[in-house]
Amino acid sequence: MSVAEKHHGDWKQAVWRRWAAPVLLVCLVIGFYWKLVLTNQFTWLASSDLSSMVLPWFQFQASEWHSGRIPLWDPYSWGGQPLLAQAQPGSAYPLNWLLFLAPLKHTWIRQAALHWYYVVIRILAALCFYWFCRDLDRSRSAALLGSVVYGIGGYLGSIEWPQMVNSAVWAPLVFLFQFRAIRGRSPLPSSVMSGFFLGLMWLCGHHQVPLFVSIAWGCFWIYSSYASGRRRAVLAVLTAILVSGLQTLPTAEYGRLAQRWSSTDHALKWHEKVPYAVHEDFSFKPVSIISFVVPGLDLNEDPLIGAVAFALAVAGLVSGWADRRVRWLAILALGSVLFALGPNSVFHGFLYSTVPLIEKARVPAHAMLLFHLGVCALVAFGVDGLPALSRRRIAMLGMGLAGLGTVLTVAGFVLFEMHLVPVQGDSRFMVTALAAFVAASLIWATWSGAIGRRAGFGGLLILVLLELGNTSGYFFANYERQKDRIAPLKKMAEDSDIASFLRTQPGRFRVEYDGNVIPHNLGDWWGLETFTSYVASAPDIVMRNEPYHPRVQALWGVRYYIGTKPVRPDQTEVFNGVSGRKVYRNADAFPRAWAVHQVRRVNEPETGRALLDPSLDLRAEAILTSPAPPLAACSGDDVNVRRHLPDTVEIEAAMQCRGLVVLSETYFPGWRATVDGSPATIYATDGMLRGVIIEAGKHKIAMQYRPGSVIAGGIMTLLGTLFAVAVTIVHRRRSTLM
Repeated sequence: MSVAEKHHGDWKQAVWRRWAAPVLLVCLVIGFYWKLVLTNQFTWLASSDLSSMVLPWFQFQASEWHSGRIPLWDPYSWGGQPLLAQAQPGSAYPLNWLLFLAPLKHTWIRQAALHWYYVVIRILAALCFYWFCRDLDRSRSAALLGSVVYGIGGYLGSIEWPQMVNSAVWAPLVFLFQFRAIRGRSPLPSSVMSGFFLGLMWLCGHHQVPLFVSIAWGCFWIYSSYASGRRRAVLAVLTAILVSGLQTLPTAEYGRLAQRWSSTDHALKWHEKVPYAVHEDFSFKPVSIISFVVPGLDLNEDPLIGAVAFALAVAGLVSGWADRRVRWLAILALGSVLFALGPNSVFHGFLYSTVPLIEKARVPAHAMLLFHLGVCALVAFGVDGLPALSRRRIAMLGMGLAGLGTVLTVAGFVLFEMHLVPVQGDSRFMVTALAAFVAASLIWATWSGAIGRRAGFGGLLILVLLELGNTSGYFFANYERQKDRIAPLKKMAEDSDIASFLRTQPGRFRVEYDGNVIPHNLGDWWGLETFTSYVASAPDIVMRNEPYHPRVQALWGVRYYIGTKPVRPDQTEVFNGVSGRKVYRNADAFPRAWAVHQVRRVNEPETGRALLDPSLDLRAEAILTSPAPPLAACSGDDVNVRRHLPDTVEIEAAMQCRGLVVLSETYFPGWRATVDGSPATIYATDGMLRGVIIEAGKHKIAMQYRPGSVIAGGIMTLLGTLFAVAVTIVHRRRSTLM
């Protein structure tokens, strides 16, 4: 038996060779983000958008998942609005569901879970990029170094918004399978898988990165279709459309019925273009090109990969130019920079004017993800290509690094000695100088054989981590030393007594609050039905009907206001919180549901003006914009909301005669009503609320949010996923039989 065993390879060694680099990659990413997962002194959650909007979204969704409900409707914002359809909450992204299902701590989402969530995103991105590099025939060490730069540098190292970064995880796999298909390697299944991962990107949240990747992806398909036919491209596009359906279909519906804030002086509707001036403000600035290698000069986007990685990318470009894939990657990187420059590039303006939806991606700088992807792949080519470079080119590369180190050193000496920059100021560029000097020596020594290739690679990896550590995660907020940055997070915990007081108040009502002293979304965070909310968009039906006017606020049932002082003379103080914020009562707030027996028919554009007409008693008469059966005149109705969940409302109504029961929640497609179990029509009432006509007697009205766009989109995503899985399985079986 011992003789027979000699004919078999050492399977343990084979497994180790295959998995050692990915395991090391995971460990490197975890160790790199030690501030988040190995201490309790730092956090990535301190920026205003994260604490004000993203954290409340996540808290609400975690609460819903733990209650056994899929969060489709947010009742705590603008009288209620779709949640999944807003896209940015990331409700359609399957990996977010794991975060929401993680164990809670006293009903709250754990900070440790959020910190690991941040790191796991980068781990997944690095692993996907490792797969991409290996598929480009790069060695394990080259793929490892390129993946480190991709996972923790550039775009993924500087962008904190999860709704944007999550989509960057899958971009390498989009191009991995597309490159396979173009090269004729399992073309049909590769095309399908490329489309699958692009569709998955659209499920992640924000539309900008998937849109930019889709444009680059489409350009590659157009190029390849001339040589290899269109079948592959069509199959890939159809798969992407299907898989993205759960997010794109509801978002398309919501986008046409909402107003969006895009750094303009007024909210924009779907048919209105985001002004080019906004794109100019959020473009990649030419001076930031220096920040490819030098930290601290970035504006709108930090593309830093470091001097060492940049030198390796140049080496990869030079050594691999004969490889068509290298040229593709170079074109991808250069094209993204030319686009991201916005007003400094005529190409961006042309695409803004001619390509659909480009104008809605208001931050051209985020196209730098594609630069990051292309350059990091060139880094991997550079690691493998260094030994093949000529002495002259190695010398030029070394002199370039040494020259950069010299320039930065001299600049530092001048700036600090002449007191143009304080010694305590930003001196991170000196780390770049040190890394450049050492890298020049390492590259020459490795190429010449003075040191081994493993030692040289290890040294370059250490230098890359050193450089990236001076930008990625460098500015995580410190709880002890940066209390001003942590202040918004601390504010989120200060109103527990106010929340407890409001929960003890009878009936259902809404709350308004001073956004200057409470910057976060109080409603989603505490589970209170607030009205105003800090979000990127809101239903047009609400915003066009004077939502801030006292008469309209009363109609919405805004019974309480939270602030440091009253904003209306009729408000009465009813509670004083330990935070110094007080609760004031509005005496004129409507109940959540009531009945009327008179209606006034007006045209839709006139509802806002009609609501402010003092001759209209909104408690007794309602505004309708569509025909409805005549009502009877009587009084003495009894209407009460008996059950209220985010996606379900049940009302008991004892009517003396036929009337219209009004529920002060947003009228929006997807809500279905039944009266005593029979389907009923929901009327757009008072311009923005829901109304149901009820006959005399006792009735039970039920409303459920079951949007057809989500159902149809979910079916599309399921079909696209099953199709991709089926094509892959069939291909593998055929390959096994051949």
